[in-house]
Amino acid sequence: MNYPDARVSTFDNVIATIPPATLTGLISQSPLPSGGSSALNSSLNSIPAATVCVVNLYYDIPSLLQKIKPPGGIPRSLVQSGIGLQGFGYLIPNSVPFSQNPERALGVIFDSDISPDLWTTVPKNALGTRLTVMLGGHYWDGWTSFPSDAEAEEMARSLLDRHLGIKEPPSAVRATLQRNCIPQYVVGHERAMARAHRALIDTFDGRLRVAGSWYTGVGVNDCVRAAWDVVQGLGSKATSRQGNPSQESRTGLERFYWGRPLVLTRAKPGTLEVLEVEELGREMEYFPGVKVEGRDGK
Repeated sequence: MNYPDARVSTFDNVIATIPPATLTGLISQSPLPSGGSSALNSSLNSIPAATVCVVNLYYDIPSLLQKIKPPGGIPRSLVQSGIGLQGFGYLIPNSVPFSQNPERALGVIFDSDISPDLWTTVPKNALGTRLTVMLGGHYWDGWTSFPSDAEAEEMARSLLDRHLGIKEPPSAVRATLQRNCIPQYVVGHERAMARAHRALIDTFDGRLRVAGSWYTGVGVNDCVRAAWDVVQGLGSKATSRQGNPSQESRTGLERFYWGRPLVLTRAKPGTLEVLEVEELGREMEYFPGVKVEGRDGK
């Protein structure tokens, strides 16, 4: 559920799927304690994102990929297997120099192959060929302006001509600039999400949960799993670190809270010796009420 115009103070058991920038804007308007809000905003705003331009092209020619002759030829493995030029598509690795990738493209998706039954009302023998070219991403880091739709369309056509030998003009083409659409999980992401979890609890006492590509995984499967986990936790109760009953404590980020698994041995009753522990585990009081000692006795 999206609540772009809502006020956080009115949220009650809400799952937010909006990007951090929007969420932090709502949080800043909340009359709730500023300390937790500030910590939450700081954690969420630490997630950078990449901008991508997606160019969709449609050709009236059915099975176009089986009829073209790429300048570089078709990989021998595909020829020998009888598959030919079909499948998911291809991605362009960072190792390809700019002189060979002037469009700063990320890859090409063969939509007709990965979703052949998308148009169920059209006879299959009447379907044309659909392709998607992805431009930008990390190549555009730091950019403040981006190619226009017309420029992006021309770049996509140039790439398809050079890579696949497709010279025919598409029957339909559309370029869409997706700003900040792919979150980047940089070093420290788990720590930032652990702090965001704690701040969500401290500020909203579990009434606000988050799910989506910005937090626990950028793929569709990750997003679906995150939504499932959050919804499954709507009816659960938990205990605070101080041992007092608390309201719903699910945030969607709780799996980050404890950090990495610890390797522990019990030294004496009431004390645990830590063989391997992440600093965050100490900060977050992984074992409330139990004294945790490292090998150095600290």
